[in-house]
Amino acid sequence: MANKVLELLWNIAHDQHLPNEIIDQALTAHLKILDYSCLQEKEKTKLLWLDKCMDEVKHDRGHVIISLKQLREICMQFHEGVFAQNIPRMPGPQNRTGVIDILEKKYELTRIVTENLCQYMEKTRATKESILSPDDYYPDGRFNHNQQIHERLNFLK
Repeated sequence: MANKVLELLWNIAHDQHLPNEIIDQALTAHLKILDYSCLQEKEKTKLLWLDKCMDEVKHDRGHVIISLKQLREICMQFHEGVFAQNIPRMPGPQNRTGVIDILEKKYELTRIVTENLCQYMEKTRATKESILSPDDYYPDGRFNHNQQIHERLNFLK
């Protein structure tokens, strides 16, 4: 059931007709389920959702900012450091650094996000709407130009 609700919330977060407040609530609920749920393979489920977010960033289907925010927040759910005496031995990454290393090796995370930022800037320069103020230009209908750049750079940071 938890996996179905996760999928439903993800679909809600990608609905173009819903306001940002609803999208934010759906994503917050999505994160809470990933963090607090009784999923049998909680860490594996988080990794699957990280893969899904990376796929969206890599193929830029119009929800890059949502995916980057969710990627960052899911990574934050992993422990910053590992204390062997407190965490039982489990296969896979046990801390945030391990997760980021997996994403870097599997997807070349830094390169993908950097290329996405460059592609975004090329599209923005080519559009006629770029004469608008950065605060008034909403290329995806949801986030303005400043937010588009800030979120990508913040993620890289």
